[in-house]
Amino acid sequence: MQVKVNIDLTVGDLIDLKKQGFLRVNHEYQRGLRWSAMQKQMFLDSIFRDYSIPAFYFHETKTRAASMSNTFYDIFYSEQRTAEIYTYSESAFPLVDPAET
Repeated sequence: MQVKVNIDLTVGDLIDLKKQGFLRVNHEYQRGLRWSAMQKQMFLDSIFRDYSIPAFYFHETKTRAASMSNTFYDIFYSEQRTAEIYTYSESAFPLVDPAET
């Protein structure tokens, strides 16, 4: 078994992987989405302020058929954070207004 300690992905890379279908939720390891609107907003606020956030964990899966191959990343840990980044990129909710906090 090969273990990768660190893969450098930007927020844009994460959004692109999700949008193109290369990032998949593994429901065996995830408990579903549970954050309130404020928790979502505060998480995104942390990213924009460049605060430290917990690591994201993915399991790389390579598939082959005939002469073709593909690589997918199953979300092992961080479904909620990944979902909120992607949802925000699709303009699903506003950020926290600093004047109101």
